[in-house]
Amino acid sequence: MVGAAGELFVFELLSALKPALPGFSRENWTSNIRKHAAVHPDHQSMPHWRGREKADFEYQDVDGAFTDLLIYKGYLASATWQGRTPKYHFEVKSTPLLCNAPFFMSSAQYNKMKKLATDDSVYIIFRVFNLYKAEVDVRLYVDPVQMEADGLLEFSIDKYTVRFRG
Repeated sequence: MVGAAGELFVFELLSALKPALPGFSRENWTSNIRKHAAVHPDHQSMPHWRGREKADFEYQDVDGAFTDLLIYKGYLASATWQGRTPKYHFEVKSTPLLCNAPFFMSSAQYNKMKKLATDDSVYIIFRVFNLYKAEVDVRLYVDPVQMEADGLLEFSIDKYTVRFRG
């Protein structure tokens, strides 16, 4: 399952950050399809997510470490986000193809994305690509609502097909 593989990739990526994200664990993986990660030997004990899914992952940045990393990497503006500790909502969109292949969002996901774009939270799409190749990669679309407004992401309303335009 492509979606579960992409989510597992993002989980491992976030788990391996140095320094580690304070408080990041399996509990942040709030996707209904995380149960499929149990086929991996390291995650055989992964319980099914029993809560209500808002995003694939949710992370409260209690000490600003993730926010600082995103500022350092140029994803967030220092003047706006420095010293803040927002809640992050991560949606993972995976493909075995190249990054520029369109991906799909349901209308519910699109509406959640719009709703969760607030002054106290940040919505990020993790675009995992080249999934079946030796070099799996990821691109972050931080604040896709703003990226849409800036013309960097194009959401097709009929099926919410999303294409990177930047």
